[in-house]
Amino acid sequence: MRAKQSSRGFSLAEFMVALIILSVLVGIAVPGFMDFLRRQKVSSSANSALAMLQYARSEAIKRQSDIEVTFVADSSGWSIEVRRDDTDELLRILRKDDTQTEWSGTNRVLFDLRGRPAAASCMQLAVDGDSSLNRQISVLSGGKIAVKEGVCI
Repeated sequence: MRAKQSSRGFSLAEFMVALIILSVLVGIAVPGFMDFLRRQKVSSSANSALAMLQYARSEAIKRQSDIEVTFVADSSGWSIEVRRDDTDELLRILRKDDTQTEWSGTNRVLFDLRGRPAAASCMQLAVDGDSSLNRQISVLSGGKIAVKEGVCI
């Protein structure tokens, strides 16, 4: 008599069922994950711009001089430059090689020596032209800087 051999591992049918379940789960998860990545990209860009504007405002107060923030977009991406207005000295630059983020609205903000902007302004950004991901960065006349969802009014 032969001893009964125990089978180890998966049968082909079990493997195929697991593969089908995995492919269905991936098919459901990937679109949601791609949307998550796009939301994170626009949020990161808006927060980077907010940080540069706050830096410029604090430098204007600290140096007791006018500080200019310029948003520049070109074919390879976008950048934010912070300069002293009187000497044109470059204080800080943020460069992103990101052609999917679109900027619109004000492209220049000037802070006076008290940290107040010359005029209230609003910048708007979106990723891939998706209006549901729009963010607005507002610089109010008192100097408050805020990021909100939506478009500039």
